[in-house]
Amino acid sequence: MTLSISNPSDWLDQALEFIHARDRGGDVVYANPMARARFGWSAGRSALDEESEMTVALRIALQEGFWRGEVSRVDAHGNALLLRSHWTAIRDKKEAVVGFFVVEFDLTEENSHREASRRAQRLEGIGTLAGGVAHEINNVLGPILMGAEMIRGRVEDPWIQKKLLSMEESARRGAQVVKQVLDFSRGVEGEMTTLDPRLIIKDVVSFARQTFTRSVDIVLDSSDDLAFAHGDATLLRQVLLNLMLNARDAMPDGGTLTIRARNVEIAQEEAARLSPEAYEGAFLCVDVVDTGEGLSDGVRDRMFEPFFTTRSRGQGTGLGLSTALTIVRSHDGFIVVGGARGQGASFSVYIPTIAASDSADSSDHINSQESMGSELTILVVDDEPFMLEMNLDILESFGFTAVGARNGREGVEAFQGQSQIDLVITDMNMPVMDGATMIREIRKLAPEMPFLAISGMPEHRHLVEGTGIDDVGILQKPYTASQLMAAVESALDMKTPGSAGEAGPGSESGADGEMSEDEFDSSMGGGDW
Repeated sequence: MTLSISNPSDWLDQALEFIHARDRGGDVVYANPMARARFGWSAGRSALDEESEMTVALRIALQEGFWRGEVSRVDAHGNALLLRSHWTAIRDKKEAVVGFFVVEFDLTEENSHREASRRAQRLEGIGTLAGGVAHEINNVLGPILMGAEMIRGRVEDPWIQKKLLSMEESARRGAQVVKQVLDFSRGVEGEMTTLDPRLIIKDVVSFARQTFTRSVDIVLDSSDDLAFAHGDATLLRQVLLNLMLNARDAMPDGGTLTIRARNVEIAQEEAARLSPEAYEGAFLCVDVVDTGEGLSDGVRDRMFEPFFTTRSRGQGTGLGLSTALTIVRSHDGFIVVGGARGQGASFSVYIPTIAASDSADSSDHINSQESMGSELTILVVDDEPFMLEMNLDILESFGFTAVGARNGREGVEAFQGQSQIDLVITDMNMPVMDGATMIREIRKLAPEMPFLAISGMPEHRHLVEGTGIDDVGILQKPYTASQLMAAVESALDMKTPGSAGEAGPGSESGADGEMSEDEFDSSMGGGDW
């Protein structure tokens, strides 16, 4: 067939837009091939039944001669579309409206990107807000966490110890909430440490049992000999909680949510069957299984897409599963989805495990109070009075001579006024002069001086990276007294008693060097805090 430029219908048949003509009553009297294929229209078929948006468009176009706007419509395959619709009235020789010429453009994908962009902007706003308050929140939680821990090591009354443990747990939970919001909204990488997965699973399951509706029965089936793994405890808690929340929502009328944890060995031939991302080796496998309606093929294909959700608007962001998958992949793991429609769903998380020899705590025992700080002086710089006081008290309890300053400028002056400083501990976010600037100023006076930076904001890492002070370790707020002392030990390189060295390049002190509660309580027992 030869295209005739004198025949307008040939042009319309080639158009990629949805073009159709309607009579005065709204019935379709012509539809180009693109419109017929997408909507299954044929001449004489009305498309206005119960379509309020189209009825409004018809009425306005009849009165005004044209109408432009957006309409929602379901195509012949059941897919919901968003269309930009242009209506133009067609008149006869007497200027009476006899029909309408309609051109429509598919905005569905564009709108999806637009909505994703809006959600991303909201998340960025959450991150900015969270970052703005994180510093203050952590300054509030820090003294509570450290003070409760120190007092608990000096009292014997079981009732008091129980209350102090509750205070510590509440402070830790608050700190985890702040960290989760910051990690998620800003994409911050977590702190990778050796983990006992039993503790993580027990913690999340306990939280779920306290907060989920009673109609959901939570069953835990975990091996007692789970292998250790290397990862970020907070992020892995988030993965498990996201999957459990997803399972709970799949059972609105109640059901059974089962958590199974076990060690598995994956052979090469089995890896290919499990997942394209699977590989042979030793793994921790955690199954989250529900008794809901299961997954349709359409949902299964898209469930890990960012912002995809089957919930009603305002009931979820569609980021739970995509975030879980991102975190698991960052731990060199993968997720396998199982179940069928009407038979529930299962999500199996595979995280590589580490050998037993690697799981042992490689950090040296924290030195006793009498020997640890003997003849060593530490300068502490923090603009928060309670944090400054608490840090000074902890250091003095371990035998250090501790000197305080309230901002970077005072820190430089205090450093110049002391005959001996063996370590400088500084907050990063301070008025007058921030921590990074103070470190550079003191390094001009003492190039080999070791530092320990303290921050409640993960993004402060950039203040030391690539700036000539990359060797400064960062301890994240809030922290326990034992974590502080482990960081001090690392910064002073106290594996060789009496030597004062610099912190390891890019090191972040924390749970890796944390001594046990018994060790900490013992070391705190002889001082006059």
